[in-house]
Amino acid sequence: MKFKFLQSSFENQPTYYKGYDLWKIQWKNKDGINQCEEVWLDSASQKYSLNVYEAILPNNAKIVFLAGELSNGVYGFFVPNDE
Repeated sequence: MKFKFLQSSFENQPTYYKGYDLWKIQWKNKDGINQCEEVWLDSASQKYSLNVYEAILPNNAKIVFLAGELSNGVYGFFVPNDE
């Protein structure tokens, strides 16, 4: 699966995907195991290894996304490229 950049933000700064703030829903490791994907962030000219998470939205839709700390207190979020 390929991923595209969604947003970088400070912890608990609203980060919306499919109309939901990712900080306000419960996430877990995809398939219950710790998996990582490497992504390139053009604005930082750097490659990152981020965890793969999944969540069930209040509308019962299942989403998959990448998240991780890019810099001290700054988190990056990536979503599937087909979104």
